Amino acid sequence: MPRRSSARLNLNRRLEPQQQQPQPPPLETNPPISSVELEEIIAQRIAAALANVTRGGVRNKGNVRTARICTYKDFMNCKPMSFHGTEGIVSLTWWIEKTESVFQISLCLDECKVRFAACTFPDAALTWWNNHVNTTGFDVVNSMQWEELKRMLVEEYCPREEIHKLEQELWTLSMKGSEINASTARFNDLAEMCPTQVTPEYKKIERYIWGLTSQIKGMVIASKPTTYDSAKHIPHQLTCTEIQVGLIAESPESGTNKHKFNGKNPIQSSEERQDVASNYAATTTIPFQLRKYAGKLPWCTQCNRHHLCNCSWCSQCNHQHAGDCYICMKCKKKGHTANYCRSTTTTT
Repeated sequence: MPRRSSARLNLNRRLEPQQQQPQPPPLETNPPISSVELEEIIAQRIAAALANVTRGGVRNKGNVRTARICTYKDFMNCKPMSFHGTEGIVSLTWWIEKTESVFQISLCLDECKVRFAACTFPDAALTWWNNHVNTTGFDVVNSMQWEELKRMLVEEYCPREEIHKLEQELWTLSMKGSEINASTARFNDLAEMCPTQVTPEYKKIERYIWGLTSQIKGMVIASKPTTYDSAKHIPHQLTCTEIQVGLIAESPESGTNKHKFNGKNPIQSSEERQDVASNYAATTTIPFQLRKYAGKLPWCTQCNRHHLCNCSWCSQCNHQHAGDCYICMKCKKKGHTANYCRSTTTTT
């Protein structure tokens, strides 16, 4: 009986419908990406990669660059300019420009700019800075920004009275002779200190042209320069041309750079050779003048010399002094003395 029941159970299991096995979920496929979306993804990944890279850094084990901090030694290796506090407004402007360029080269951090810049103060400027530090304290000074330090320097060394003088000089500045380089350099300094007088740029061009000489001012105006650089180059070319033609006399400042003949350079221009020849001729035509006797010795009419006592003469050679006698007393020959005589016999 048990065997029949087990066989019947197995038969019933075979006759039951087989249950279906669960099907695996279908694989998900990525939707198509347009070219615009692809460019955005690439741009995001590039931006993320660039964010891990810092300028001036060194790559470490994690392939991430670490920032290199600017030290005081790095700042001083760039040779910053010193400001003594007695040079004037223009020198202060040069110091600010030089210091800011050193900040960019050395990658100086904002919190270190004031401390590093203050180390370039000697003499009167250092005294002024120490007084400010003692008054406000180190905490306030260390938290000071670079723009605030510039404002303090301008208030201390650029009073409004001096600015008014510079503005007046800018309006009355004019070119003298052919000194175009000196005039342009001074105009640039004044324009840097008085920016309101030359802004916008067309005011700067008009102010510069107004200070030129009458010989070249009209030609520069006729050229109608649109930028200050073009207005600055045209007068230089016209001045050089008029100096060569002879319309303007050459100024001493332009003649200081002439090449002088030193006897070592075989190549010389004709003008330089003419200058050397004319100078040589001028020196040779000067008449020679004998210097007059300024002593107190009497004049001797026998030997035509100034001396004391009577004029003595040598009895052997008939000269004034025995030291002037060139006749040998041994052989009686001229040209040597007795101590150098080679003769073995004595002539009487």
